[in-house]
Amino acid sequence: MKRLAPLALVALIMSVSIMACSSKTVQRDMSQMPESAQNIVNTNFKSKVASVETETNVIGATEYEVRLADGTEIQFLNEEWDEVSVPAGQSVPEYFVIEPIRTFVTQNQPGVVIVSIDRKNNGFEVELSNGIDIKFDTAGNFIKYDH
Repeated sequence: MKRLAPLALVALIMSVSIMACSSKTVQRDMSQMPESAQNIVNTNFKSKVASVETETNVIGATEYEVRLADGTEIQFLNEEWDEVSVPAGQSVPEYFVIEPIRTFVTQNQPGVVIVSIDRKNNGFEVELSNGIDIKFDTAGNFIKYDH
């Protein structure tokens, strides 16, 4: 029991240190984002930028969360998009969805659209307008329905 107290103290100090190393800012434009990320937003969305939240995490990577006036959210990790979600009645632009995923959804879920896509290390996870979640590998091959 006496050994647990010092370990708990070390864990607490590390947690506070990690949180202190992270910095977050919020602004109304994309001027602080990499140009390639700005181009992705400007090319694929018509709605105006409502806010951009920038955060540098403990490993030095910069995360950007762009919120558009229509409710769309685009997350970037450094210069690469990481996640896109759109409000009801819209679909994620084709730019973010690789062809095998588009084909699978069209053939297996006719009449629905992709409302969210999340790029993971091991593939993609999409959410459809009917509430179904589907996982794909990095090549866009179907893995499973995720209920």
